[in-house]
Amino acid sequence: MAEFTWNHTTLHARSIDPKITYLQTFFLTLEQVEQMYHYFWDEVMIHLEFMRVGVKAIPAGLQLVRYTSAERLKEIIRYHEEHGALIANPHTYILESAGRF
Repeated sequence: MAEFTWNHTTLHARSIDPKITYLQTFFLTLEQVEQMYHYFWDEVMIHLEFMRVGVKAIPAGLQLVRYTSAERLKEIIRYHEEHGALIANPHTYILESAGRF
């Protein structure tokens, strides 16, 4: 079971296809997950885990992204944020840009 827990899926996918990257995403509702799934279809593959925040379980995604360009990755992040998802950006060296939850 350890191979299918937090971030191991991402590591396995990246070992097969080095053009895959990922985003750490915190969704506030399952409706947000469904919206992202339909909008990005196979460009952003959603891998969900659930985290307890207070008394609530929220979906957290280590989404696999088919990387094409830095500009496209920024667009994907912006779309998520505009629709209420929180991104902890693993593609920055600036801590304030990475997000703190």
